Amino acid sequence: RLNLDQLQTNGYDYIMGVKARQDEMMSMVLEDDDLFGAEAMEWRGLQIAERRIEVKDFLIWKIAGILEIDQDQRRSRWWSDLCKIIKAADKGSELNMSDLREELGQLGVRDRKKRQKIGRLLSKYRGRYEETIRLVCARNPKRAKLSERQRTEKLEKLSKQVEDLFNGKRENLIVRLEKLFEHHKRRYRRFFKWTGEEKEKEPTGYEMDGKALAEAKLYDGVFVLTTSRQDLPPEKVVASYKNLQEVETLFHDLKHFVDIHPVRHRLAIRVRAHVFLCILALLLKRVLEIDCLGSKALTETLETVARSKLVKYRVHMSKRSTRSKDFWKVTNITPEQARCFAAVGIANPENLEKYVW
Repeated sequence: RLNLDQLQTNGYDYIMGVKARQDEMMSMVLEDDDLFGAEAMEWRGLQIAERRIEVKDFLIWKIAGILEIDQDQRRSRWWSDLCKIIKAADKGSELNMSDLREELGQLGVRDRKKRQKIGRLLSKYRGRYEETIRLVCARNPKRAKLSERQRTEKLEKLSKQVEDLFNGKRENLIVRLEKLFEHHKRRYRRFFKWTGEEKEKEPTGYEMDGKALAEAKLYDGVFVLTTSRQDLPPEKVVASYKNLQEVETLFHDLKHFVDIHPVRHRLAIRVRAHVFLCILALLLKRVLEIDCLGSKALTETLETVARSKLVKYRVHMSKRSTRSKDFWKVTNITPEQARCFAAVGIANPENLEKYVW
């Protein structure tokens, strides 16, 4: 946030990606069932929607969530007064808990932790109460389906492992269950809820958390941008960000996918040849992505190409002897590599045996 404030102070505009799962306002935006509905525009395989969120409206929505305000309370005079206090705040206001103490008391809010959360929220957005945040949300339906399928497959696998633990020894069961979700599996822990009697130390079973699953589905295939430019149409905002993102993706691919490093050549001419071949390999990958698979690196990752190591493919030669001569034979490529070669119209490497005289 400090970087954005400095940019705006110096008169610069910005287009910035938002970490949707970590941004508070995204929960409010994604709650809208019509976000990618009839009003969303289609652009290059993406569904694009725009939302302008007033900080005051967000604060009211967030406080309602913290307090778990029901419909009856929303119709009450005290909730209405609380909303009026927040709506009346301006850039110079310094809202704090003392301004809302009477209204919260009349609403029956006695929980100290809830009051502390509201106090921190008001302090976090102090000086920004009159701001309107522009969010451009884009969703890739193909990527969304892929993410959902991958999550489903992973949860099915983890469910079987959890069942095996419940069917095994009961000693230290909770410790072994939590150990199952260490490291990269930790992000799947929130989808499992242990069930059992309150008096029992160890759980007796588990169930899937439907709320967590529904929330995860909202984020599938979605990326969000925020910008200070109010005049740019949404598709232009996405296109501008994609240009920068693709440059960064190219550098990442060059370093990791193509593996330009390490360079273990001594002569300058060999170093230049090494870099040239890596750039050529990167060009091949981009041609495959854009022209042959109709994709962009930002909107759809090429898991199939990455698994097949197409860029790293080398024609390995194996020696074969006959009674009269020795000749080299080309090893076979994998089925995934064959499909990638077929997509770009490249025939499989031919056997060299028929060219040996």
